[in-house]
Amino acid sequence: MANAGGMAVQRVVAERWKKATGIPLVEANGLTETSPGAICLRSPQLMAGYWNHPDETALAFTREGWLRTEDMGFMDERGWFKIIDRKKDMIVVSGFKVFPNQVEDVVAPALLEHCRQHPTGCKVPRFVEFSDEPLPKTAIGKVLSRQLREASRSAQAAADSAVSSSRSAGSVGGAPA
Repeated sequence: MANAGGMAVQRVVAERWKKATGIPLVEANGLTETSPGAICLRSPQLMAGYWNHPDETALAFTREGWLRTEDMGFMDERGWFKIIDRKKDMIVVSGFKVFPNQVEDVVAPALLEHCRQHPTGCKVPRFVEFSDEPLPKTAIGKVLSRQLREASRSAQAAADSAVSSSRSAGSVGGAPA
């Protein structure tokens, strides 16, 4: 199925579309052009399904043979697709689709700015980190803070090492370049 938006679709146009592509053109008039939608793919190079897993194949593909990527996005004015987020991560709030990365893009800078406006600088986080992975928890649901600190220290050590390596690569005899 293909969606057409922006204006009403004339019957003759929909018929010509179906004849040329083999798929119906469904009117989606009234949607904003930047409203995220599900991205589906179909191509001769695309897999036909999951090997020996017909149930998973039936869930992943439409009856017309389109693969449901589970990505949500939109097509820009140049015809390029912009992926917003994964469908499973979408939250519906009062009928509106909200994606975590859209919230994170606003929350992280706003959170740091809010913290900087308060008088005790020692309480301002040095950074805000978002993760796709769930927080490590005990069997009863308490966050394992020690594991978080260790992971953070390891990541910081790796970042410091990379910075140190890039600095020494441009120097001679230990002197700054």
